[in-house]
Amino acid sequence: MADAVEIAFRPSEHGWHFANNWPGGAPASLAGLTLGRVYGGLCGGMCVMAGQAWKRGTALPPDREVPPDGPLTRALWEAQLESMDLPAGPLRYLQLQLPTAAAARRRSTLGSAIPAVRRRLRDGQPALLGLVRAISWNPTALGRHHVVLVHRLEVRRTDPDLPAELVGLGVYDPNHPDDDRVRLEITPDGAIDHSRSRLPVHALVALG
Repeated sequence: MADAVEIAFRPSEHGWHFANNWPGGAPASLAGLTLGRVYGGLCGGMCVMAGQAWKRGTALPPDREVPPDGPLTRALWEAQLESMDLPAGPLRYLQLQLPTAAAARRRSTLGSAIPAVRRRLRDGQPALLGLVRAISWNPTALGRHHVVLVHRLEVRRTDPDLPAELVGLGVYDPNHPDDDRVRLEITPDGAIDHSRSRLPVHALVALG
């Protein structure tokens, strides 16, 4: 048995056509001050701008290579800051990446993120979703976390007589451009599988 809710967002049509790979880094600034360059990627900014363009009904720039420094990269950086929800956003990731926070990761995934995604999609909006990809005491592990944009949620029951459910999410992942088949699958105990990446996903975080 399956129950699904989705919007008409397709990564191959409405996402960026280049990968979230910035070998030379992207320029970063805050309140007019130059901070240097960011080398960990701009996944949050790419998702925010893709979602905003889709809601407006406008197309993203057709670039298939990472753009050079200029207005577009500055706009992506500003959107990246928006996705980070400073200062609360990084603090949430720091809490969830702690080795002792297994129960909190399950609550974030099953009790918060999935219901929030469902509400957004039912409202006809894409859902910004954070992926906790590191378990560490080290704050520098923050750079390993990731952001995707959800356009479909499907709930499947493994047995009609049992309450346990498998949840599948169709996502735009900036690391996998033009790929409409990227999925996250979440088991009833909160384990998460990414269909296109071997990197672990330890928890989901509702953003926005």
